[in-house]
Amino acid sequence: DASSYSDVENDTTDADYQPTKFEQLIRNPSPAMVYLVEAKPKMVLNGFTLVSGKTYAYELDITERGINIDQVWDNGVELTEQSSVDDVESNAGSFYSDYYNRKIYVHASDSTDPVNSMIEGAFWIYFTNRQDESGSVVYNENNYLCLMSKDGIPDISLEVKPYYEGTAATSSGTIEVLNGLVGGERYFDKRFAKYIWRNRPIILKGGGEDFEYSEFEYLYTGIINDAQCNDRRCVFN
Repeated sequence: DASSYSDVENDTTDADYQPTKFEQLIRNPSPAMVYLVEAKPKMVLNGFTLVSGKTYAYELDITERGINIDQVWDNGVELTEQSSVDDVESNAGSFYSDYYNRKIYVHASDSTDPVNSMIEGAFWIYFTNRQDESGSVVYNENNYLCLMSKDGIPDISLEVKPYYEGTAATSSGTIEVLNGLVGGERYFDKRFAKYIWRNRPIILKGGGEDFEYSEFEYLYTGIINDAQCNDRRCVFN
């Protein structure tokens, strides 16, 4: 009897393969590289007060600018995100983050005063080595602070595979961010001890000066095992 058909194999020929914008950039002997670092620490949220006219919804002012809390935990249990204070009031175990008015609202899982709960919030912070007069640049509608230096980026190696496919990889998991002046004070002086870094995600992306956010290549994704900070810079391992 005849055997079954073998699987079809598709191959890319030299003529068919089109290098990505990132691959074209790093083939340049001296590419002008832009790096993006995205980290997601946590911080403890305390000092909630009952919202006027509500029974279960509690509010807290977020005193730092640019904090967009998108995950909240109540004693380790993740709360469900809502779109208004009224939705929080009617749903136990939920939260609403009002980014523009810098407030966060929670309805504890057991519908009691969250003073008895360990409430934690997580948020992304963004850094780049691209220089701009304003001190930050915008990618994907987020402000990236210009606090990266060349020696703070892990060594990048490139492996060129058949058919011109290129793979970039980092040789180290250490990323360093400058503890530079932002708004008249060093960025991490008040934040480093306040934020929870261990076991939190961190991402390194690479691209060029004319790249759209979607064109940046992932170079490293990982979990922060250790973080250290001094007057000069913060180191994430």
